[in-house]
Amino acid sequence: MSEYLYTTVEGPKGKADVFEITQDASKDSLQSDSGSSRPWDVKYEVRFGSHKEAFWAEGEAVTVAKTMVGAPD
Repeated sequence: MSEYLYTTVEGPKGKADVFEITQDASKDSLQSDSGSSRPWDVKYEVRFGSHKEAFWAEGEAVTVAKTMVGAPD
């Protein structure tokens, strides 16, 4: 598994980080020779203080991060 910081959202309640997490799956017939990930191999995790929440869609993760920190849409 590998992860990197996708974005940071700041608001009046603080700062939330959104990470993109790629699952290190063994290669199968649906994965390309370049080793690129498939959509179901990627999750987005919102981290706000000690709270962590995972999502399959980046938009949903960012929306929840905005709500957590009280940032406007």
